[in-house]
Formats: sequence, structure tokens, C-alpha cells
Amino acid sequence: MGLAVLTSVALAITLLVVNREKAAGPSADRAGVGARPFIAYGEDSFFRTPLPDDVPVDPQSSQGIAFIKREDESDHPVIRGVEGDEWGMPFAIGTCEDPVWRFTGDVPQQVAWLGTDGFHAPSWLGDALTLTSDSPLVVIDRCGSPSMPEGMSVWGFAAMPGPRHTIEVADAGAFRHDSNGLDARNPLSDSDLNFNSRGAIPDGMLIRDDLLAWAMAHDGDLGHVLHVFWLETDTSAGFVHPMVGDENRKRGWGPEGIRLRIKPDVDLAARNCDPAGLVVARTLQRYGGYLGDNAGGPTAIKGQQGSALLTRDALSCVTWDDFAFVQRGWDGSTTG
Repeated sequence: MGLAVLTSVALAITLLVVNREKAAGPSADRAGVGARPFIAYGEDSFFRTPLPDDVPVDPQSSQGIAFIKREDESDHPVIRGVEGDEWGMPFAIGTCEDPVWRFTGDVPQQVAWLGTDGFHAPSWLGDALTLTSDSPLVVIDRCGSPSMPEGMSVWGFAAMPGPRHTIEVADAGAFRHDSNGLDARNPLSDSDLNFNSRGAIPDGMLIRDDLLAWAMAHDGDLGHVLHVFWLETDTSAGFVHPMVGDENRKRGWGPEGIRLRIKPDVDLAARNCDPAGLVVARTLQRYGGYLGDNAGGPTAIKGQQGSALLTRDALSCVTWDDFAFVQRGWDGSTTG
């Protein structure tokens, strides 16, 4: 590893230690030291199961790649929420020492308890919201609540800060950490409580800084599948596992849920990726990313909002020709 790479990794870890202690309290694992930071759901879940090299390629993969090469303004997925961009994902890790936050507004009945039991998050959570038209958030609550006592991952949409420790939302969801990380409406789910918009896995909706810094220090990957914000899906194609719904009036390509990956024969070590970009590229090669949302712009993956570890074009070391779509609906895990 060259001096420039080592310096970049050391700076990333230093920044992460400061941010992690602010976000998750003094009990948080220091980035790059010891075990990998917490990842929800079992190692044999869809979320955490790596793709084998011989996973079947979707019969329409070439059409999907041709579509994105023709229509997308970028020749690679871009990273949102970095370099001053406000369209990333505000993220926090909550512990039992943190205050309980509650959602108000349009909270789905399936997770109405987010407005009563609530969830643990740092006191600064309301200040971290982007206040864009989407204004999303993801919180990993390690402490849990009466409804999900083993911990849960919480998602909110169109989030606006309210009175003390409340956030008004237009949509919300939560997944149990002691589940296999699939929406209750998915036949492969082992939880009757997990619920999120169209079945999206909350934890996959961003590149976490703590996991990124750890992987940079250990020549690793993020350890889980990612949620891709695709240029435009095709409503007529519907949805496939792990999703349980799709957006209306979309005329692009592909069903929601189909998984995109960097081909296993692409030699990423020879691509001159920067350290953070290499981690994300490895993740897309080993786990892929499923089409979970429409981007409203170039195809993207959300970074942790305000991350100093990533750049918008961290994945410029690969192009769409390096990608293929996995057979739609393919799982490969032992628990879904």
C-alpha cells in the first residue's frame, strides 16, 4: 500500500473516531480498530450474503446496461451527500444512553409504535436533517424499544424537526435486528413486524462512514448489499425480491429489486480506484446493489450525509460496461 493511500486511510480513521464518538457515544467501536462495526441481521441473510462468482446473469442484463449507458449522464454510479451535495442520507447510531425520539405526521399503521415507543438516537439528530424534498434519515437503534427490544433500524422520509425529540415524517419504516432483514410482506421474511416503503432494507440505503473507514483500514468491503437509486425503473416490470412494491408511472428499465453487480472478472486492483472508491467497488462486486428507488437524476448510491471520506465520483474507476444484472429474484442466502 503506497504512502498516499496510507495517509488517506489514517486521515479517514481520525475523522471517523471523532464523528463516531459524537454519533454513538463513548461505547462505539473505534473505526479501523478491532472488530468490524455492527451490521444488522444474520450473516446468512440476503443483506449480508456475498454473491458467488457463478451467480446466474439475468437474461435481460445486456438491455439494462445498454439503457443506462444511453440514458444516464454519468458513465458510473455517483455518490450523493458528499462535497456539498445535500441528497445523501443522515445517519445515526442510537444507544440506551441516548434520548428517545418519536415520529409524528404520516406514520404507517404497521409502525405506529414509532410515534409512541419511539427509538433511541443522539440528541443532535434533528439538526442533521437535510430538509430537502426527500429529507430521509436512517437510525440504527442498538438499544431497542418495547416493540423491537433486540434493536432495530429505522427509516424516515420527508423528515422535519419538531418539538423536543420529535420528527415529523411523511413515511417511515423499521426492521428488527434479530430478523433476517426482509419486509414482512416478503414470503421469505421471518418477521411479521418488519415494514418499510416497498420493502427497502433501511441499512442498505447508505454507505456508512464507520464501515467504510474500517474496510479502508482492512482492505475489505462494507459487508452488505447496497440500495441503488436507479435513473428510472420500469413500472410495467413490477418488482422482485427483496422488494415488495414498485413506484408508479416509471418508463425506464428494470423491475425494482433486481440486483446490479460489478462482474466478478473485473480486476479492481488494477483500476486505480481511490481507497474509499475501492471499498465501494468491492462491495458492488461481492454483494451488488438492488434497484430500490428512482434517482431523479444520475444513478446513485447515497453516502452518509456530509461524509468527508467519499467523493461524488469515487466510482469513476469503473464504467457501466463493468456491470451486469443478477438473475431477477435470485437470493442465495439460507434465511432469505
